Amino acid sequence: MIVMHGLFGLKDDCDEVQFRDSFDAFSGHLKQLNLLITWRFMRQEPHDGYNRRPPEAPYYVSMEFLDNDQAEACWAYVEQDEEPLKSLHRAMNRQVQNTQFFLSSDV
Repeated sequence: MIVMHGLFGLKDDCDEVQFRDSFDAFSGHLKQLNLLITWRFMRQEPHDGYNRRPPEAPYYVSMEFLDNDQAEACWAYVEQDEEPLKSLHRAMNRQVQNTQFFLSSDV
């Protein structure tokens, strides 16, 4: 399993529902093309015990891929920056700020 993790904030004129709708549309398109297994959108929850050194970004997304081949195929498709994905990607990205991304794999 390969997972793309993204941490970010939402811009002032955007809300969670707007972002979720655009993230679901983007991710759903990738899943239809068999370029993604599943995805999640989450926010940090306050907790004095668990949150000893939380990231500054209040929101988190993950996108799960079966393996490195699927992750690379997804990256290549997104990098083409062509419709219909181009509009879905921009609709999602225009809502976020202070983004950080990284890939991880099962050990």
